[in-house]
Amino acid sequence: MTRHGSPLLSASGLRKRYPGAGGRAGHLALDDVGLELNAGETLGIVGESGSGKSTLARVLMRLTPADGGVATYDGIDMLRPSATEALRLTRAVQIVFQDPNSSMNPRRTVRQALAEATRVAATPAAGTEDRLVDLLDSVGLSREKLDAYPHQLSGGQRQRVAIARALAVSPNVVIADECVSALDVSVQSSVLNLLLDLQRELGLAYIFISHDLSVVRHMSDRVMVMKSGRVVEQGTSADVLLRPRHTYTRELLASVPGLGDG
Repeated sequence: MTRHGSPLLSASGLRKRYPGAGGRAGHLALDDVGLELNAGETLGIVGESGSGKSTLARVLMRLTPADGGVATYDGIDMLRPSATEALRLTRAVQIVFQDPNSSMNPRRTVRQALAEATRVAATPAAGTEDRLVDLLDSVGLSREKLDAYPHQLSGGQRQRVAIARALAVSPNVVIADECVSALDVSVQSSVLNLLLDLQRELGLAYIFISHDLSVVRHMSDRVMVMKSGRVVEQGTSADVLLRPRHTYTRELLASVPGLGDG
C-alpha cells in the first residue's frame, strides 16, 4: 500500500558514470533520470543498447551504486537503506534478468534455488515443499521440474523458474530486464502472457525494460523512452507510441514495420 496515494516506487535525479580508462571521463550511463511506478501498473522502459535501461534496473536493485539522486519504495530510501529496510526491499522488489543462466547455479537444482528464495521470505520449513510446488504451478511447470538442473531445462523453462524465484518472496514490484529477448518468438509470447496473468492474479507492478517496441506496447500502461542515459519522452503507452513527440521516439517507431503507422 502506498502512503497518501503517492507512487509505490519513485526516483529522481539518478546519475551514474562508469569510469573511463587512462583518466578519461568515462561513460555517463544515467543523467538526471526520474520515474514513477504506481501499484499494479506496468512502466515500459525502451531504448537502444547503451541507453541506460539496464543500469537503471541495477541501480534500483542496489546491484550498482548510484553517483547521485534519490529512489524510494513506499517511503524507504532504496539507495541507502538500513539493514532492516534492505530486507524489506528484497522481499518487495525483485528482478528477472535477460539470461537466467547467469543468475542460476548450474550445480543446484530448481528445488535448491527456490528453497533459498523461500528462506528469504521466511516460509516455515514444514510448508516449504508445498510452497515450491505452488510456485512452479504458478509459472506453468510441473513438480517434476523441482529436481532438474538448469541444463536439463529449455530456455523458456529456465526463465519461468527465474520468475518463480522472484515470486517466492511475494514481491509487489518486479523489474523485468529484457526478460524475453533471448527466447524464441513463440516462447516469448507464452512468457509475456504468463507475466500478464500473474499481474492480474497478484496485483504486481512491473518495470518492463526492453528494446522491442512491439513488446513494450503489448505490456505497458505507460512508457519511458531513454537515449544516452537521459529520459527523452514519457507518457501513456498510447501517447508515446501512437503520438510520439520526440524525434528519437519517432525514429525508433519507424524502425519497426507496421508499428510506426499506429
